[in-house]
Amino acid sequence: MKQPFFLRPLGTAMNDQYSARELYAAFERQAFARAKEMDVPLLRETLRALEGSTDIVDCVGSDASVCEKACTCSARPLFLKLQCRINAVLEETTIGELTEDHIEQKKRIEHARIS
Repeated sequence: MKQPFFLRPLGTAMNDQYSARELYAAFERQAFARAKEMDVPLLRETLRALEGSTDIVDCVGSDASVCEKACTCSARPLFLKLQCRINAVLEETTIGELTEDHIEQKKRIEHARIS
């Protein structure tokens, strides 16, 4: 498999350097290429590590005792259903899929900008 080349070769002139834009673009392409390889559902764990809890309200988390009305709350069953669906989506979604979605969104933005 051919390795992608992300930066142009530097010339022989001493003042030939990569611009910040070139370095950023190369980093972004390399990061996306590696993320595409990650075809395992790690999104929920990644979000937890970066953001903390993914619970929509405190009473659906592992510590339901945070809310003293958790046992009698009429809205809690709905929140529990919503949280289960959110968890399912986060557990099924891969970082590679998220990366593909981001790339497609950037293409749509660029296409809209040109039109």
